[in-house]
Amino acid sequence: MKISFRESDGGLKNKIYLDGELLGYVEINLWNRKWTMVPHFNFSPFQQAILCSEHESAYKAGKALVELYSDTFLYKENILDDTQELDMRGIFKQRGP
Repeated sequence: MKISFRESDGGLKNKIYLDGELLGYVEINLWNRKWTMVPHFNFSPFQQAILCSEHESAYKAGKALVELYSDTFLYKENILDDTQELDMRGIFKQRGP
């Protein structure tokens, strides 16, 4: 897992890449000098509070963006790994007319 940061807009934004895939960018608020995340992927509405958080540096905000991405998509993959096939054929045979 390789995380890359690329500065743009004269240092006001950093694009965040994970293994060569663009996840989004982090940008600085000039008034309070805090960094916020702008993801380019869909995430759960329950994670909205994480998106509104502010960070002290572009590095910390970028790491938080990667963590949001991994929580969103690794969670979905883990759900699918835990499923088992069930044989339902015998259930309807037990019921009488």
